[in-house]
Amino acid sequence: MIVHARVSTEGKILVRADAAHDALDTLIALSDAQVGYIVKWNPRKSNVLEWRDRVFAQGEVITPRPGKKVGTLIVNETRKIKTMQDKPVLDL
Repeated sequence: MIVHARVSTEGKILVRADAAHDALDTLIALSDAQVGYIVKWNPRKSNVLEWRDRVFAQGEVITPRPGKKVGTLIVNETRKIKTMQDKPVLDL
């Protein structure tokens, strides 16, 4: 897909992917392709209640109607990734 986009434009490319594409291999491929990217995060094994508390404490909260609150929190995470013998390694 990125190869076809490069044929279409000489400008910068931004890839937006949903949570099904947040695997480490995908992030490495996007980084190697030297494109900008936004990938929605899938919390999988995360503590959902802790995230809920963090969103409502630190994020933007709106009340679209009485009795309903919606919170949004943007988290920018940077990871240093290097490959060793074609196996991805994540530096923590």
